[in-house]
Amino acid sequence: MHLNELQQYVKAWIEEIGETNWTKWNYFSRLVEEVGEVGEQLSLSEGVKRHKSFDKAQLEEELGDILFVLAALSNELGIDLETAFEMMRAKHKRKFGDIDRALTGDR
Repeated sequence: MHLNELQQYVKAWIEEIGETNWTKWNYFSRLVEEVGEVGEQLSLSEGVKRHKSFDKAQLEEELGDILFVLAALSNELGIDLETAFEMMRAKHKRKFGDIDRALTGDR
């Protein structure tokens, strides 16, 4: 799934479920919460926390939650994630050089 497809899916899901009264702050707060849940799973995986065992499936679910909420926040802000990602790639290209050649095997 491409990022723009992800954003369209999230938009449709929110409209269907009726969760349309959230504000930008609600989405941001939820994003922070989901990142915290990823942090908890990482703490379990590294042995920092031992009150329960690490569950890779739970970590994957939490990362999926981050993507979902990030898409919802981006939709609320009117930001296209693919455009934002391309802007980040251009910034990294200026700072670190072109890694696209290395990824495709071109030298």
